Amino acid sequence: MSIYRPVRALERGLAVLKATNTLAEPTVEAIARLTKLPWSTAFRLLETLEAAGYVIRSGNGHLYRPSLLARSLGEGYAREAWISQFATPRIAELSRRLVWPIDLIVFDNDSMLIVESTQRTSPFSIDRNMVGQRTPILMTSSGRAYISFVPSHERRAIVERLAKKTNEEGQLARNKLKLDALIKRTRQAGFATREGGLFPHTKSVSVPVLAHGRVNGCISIIWIASALTLKAGTLQFAEPLKKTAALIAAEIPA
Repeated sequence: MSIYRPVRALERGLAVLKATNTLAEPTVEAIARLTKLPWSTAFRLLETLEAAGYVIRSGNGHLYRPSLLARSLGEGYAREAWISQFATPRIAELSRRLVWPIDLIVFDNDSMLIVESTQRTSPFSIDRNMVGQRTPILMTSSGRAYISFVPSHERRAIVERLAKKTNEEGQLARNKLKLDALIKRTRQAGFATREGGLFPHTKSVSVPVLAHGRVNGCISIIWIASALTLKAGTLQFAEPLKKTAALIAAEIPA
């Protein structure tokens, strides 16, 4: 039994957030009807949730849908499960065959988060302490693979936020022609590449893990820049990465 009375404002806010996820067309009016709240209260709660990053507007601004941040609230358990059960054994086996280290990276808070890696076991290990490291989206092969394959409305929201940055990533996010060309090239090839940039001593190729209509993460192979050209590495590694990503995706439950 609770010691304190429930916080009414929090209950209402959670009800509104749930409505944005369950309604086919989550307008303010529809959300107010479903939650039995006055229109003004529903609108004020939606504005608060939007300011906090938990909902985004779509449909010319009149629809409110859960953001990636809101969806991430329930992903902790699922993420750990699919990574440990399906992804880790697959990337370990692939790294043994290809020798170079392989990272598993997920999107997290407008950056790419390395959640698993074979850097510790690869004989060609480059940076052993990569798990837990965050890297920019548009400046890495994993981030480019991720953003190229997410639904267009999610991509637009991410790019809009990145465009506010004053660094090199922000400059690329604001360069629509260059970014559109990069995304088109990545989608056609089925993988993304990176050389130079933040890690000039290495090059990398990354592919998305696509399952049930979403990008669950990306797997990347990294090698010393002087060992292979980007073209040679792409020819050698892209297809095995794609096959492993497909195997992982096939094992992830809906």
